[in-house]
Amino acid sequence: SCNWYRWTRCCGFSSSLAPGSESADLAHLRSPLRPQNIEAEPSSIADISSLPIDASRNDLEAAQLEKLLRLMGEVGNANRFYKDKWEQAGVSVDNIRSLGDLSELPFTTKTEILEDQRVHPPYGTNLTYLPNRYVRMHQTSGTTGQPLRWLDTPESWQWLLDCWQLIYDAIDFRPDDRLFTAFSFGPFIGFWGAFEAAVIRGNF
Repeated sequence: SCNWYRWTRCCGFSSSLAPGSESADLAHLRSPLRPQNIEAEPSSIADISSLPIDASRNDLEAAQLEKLLRLMGEVGNANRFYKDKWEQAGVSVDNIRSLGDLSELPFTTKTEILEDQRVHPPYGTNLTYLPNRYVRMHQTSGTTGQPLRWLDTPESWQWLLDCWQLIYDAIDFRPDDRLFTAFSFGPFIGFWGAFEAAVIRGNF
């Protein structure tokens, strides 16, 4: 689900940065709070969506578990926010060995992540990779309160665009259709995902 995926993400602005470069904002990440892991390796696990449509429940759950264990390993070893949260709850990453073990993990709320960003500005401790792995920064709309900042790696941003492609396929968004987005070119993540996915399709 999106919540599992977002363990490896944080929130933020719309500007693009070349890998290895660093903006003034990202410079704040160079602190004792930053993750200590090396750059992540591209996942070698097959996308669950590539499973045949008649895949068995066992095959689907095996693929889900493989992804889950990889994600737990990356987050549990490098993400300070979740490392501290799980330690306080008495949960060990090593004890997560099945999909049923998910119930052992404490629930995370948006309020917790916002508070973490307030205490550790600007992005909090919910970071899984080194600063130069993040190339996008957006934020939520702030409609109900403080905007949540969100950072993306090239892989996580592509994942978001792929999700929008599925949405456009579902509504039968055709090549001769044109999309009108009633948003300014600000940092709102909802706009940028929809906009860039439509640009890729040639609908502007």
